[in-house]
Amino acid sequence: MQLFAAQQTSETKLATLHSPRFLHFSTHGFFLEDLPQSSVNPERAGSVQDAALKFQATENPLTRSGLALAGANLGINGQKQADGSDGILTALEVLALNLEGTDLVTLSACETGVGDIQVGEGVYSLNRAFQEAGAKAVLSTLWSVADEQTKLFMQDFYELVLNGESPQQALQKTQLKFIHDKSTQDPFFWAAFTVVG
Repeated sequence: MQLFAAQQTSETKLATLHSPRFLHFSTHGFFLEDLPQSSVNPERAGSVQDAALKFQATENPLTRSGLALAGANLGINGQKQADGSDGILTALEVLALNLEGTDLVTLSACETGVGDIQVGEGVYSLNRAFQEAGAKAVLSTLWSVADEQTKLFMQDFYELVLNGESPQQALQKTQLKFIHDKSTQDPFFWAAFTVVG
């Protein structure tokens, strides 16, 4: 098992992974709605807000969804790391990963299951990108999630998965446990999680 924490989690490190059984991201996720290029304000060039608008002003939804990795705060301001990466792993970049045979990718971050519907093509999202990269199943979220309850949710979920439950069964059982606990029965704490695959 490999654990990459904080500054160790880079796009370059991910590119070296080959078919891990489980791949878990506990970071910030995003999906940006499409905006016309005219929304980018040249007077704010270099600002964090303008960098976000530049991401949004692209037509490809696979470049508007992603995960923040090490150095992302610098990357959105146009600064590259020593290895040439920007700290933002977009869904488009996920397609280049070798995840053939990976049982489960967990995106324990906000809005990682959100995407853009393309007529005749389906939903373009991080989910789809990780599946096309070879993952058998992807657990993601449909809205922002609470840190402390998500940590507890992941502990219960993985305990079941590591004891032989499928990701789908583990998700259902974990959600039921949360529903029956008064402190977490609100759907906000458990309904955001979904498994595809």
